[in-house]
Amino acid sequence: MTAGTGHRVDREGPVALAAEILRGTADLRGAKCVEYRDEFDPDIRAADIGYDDESDRWAIVQMVCRACPARGACWEWSSELSHHARPRGPLADVFINPFSAVRRWERRSA
Repeated sequence: MTAGTGHRVDREGPVALAAEILRGTADLRGAKCVEYRDEFDPDIRAADIGYDDESDRWAIVQMVCRACPARGACWEWSSELSHHARPRGPLADVFINPFSAVRRWERRSA
């Protein structure tokens, strides 16, 4: 019984829905970007995580990505996404440094 409702909640409904949603997602288990999440986060400045500049950070991101066991699955998944559905940070199919763009906080401080 759910408090205050007087009826049972069908527990299979949410589980079945979650399973259906996840069924179509890419299997990115073992993705190395999870271990280097600050480096891959476009909202964190390179200087805030110990890099001299965005180029140094981009070099590390590329090295991590090239050695990632999930790179093939990431490439396939990300290349199928529309422009608006893509995450803002680096992905396996990105060849241009996404960190070199002018950031909101840099424009405000100028």
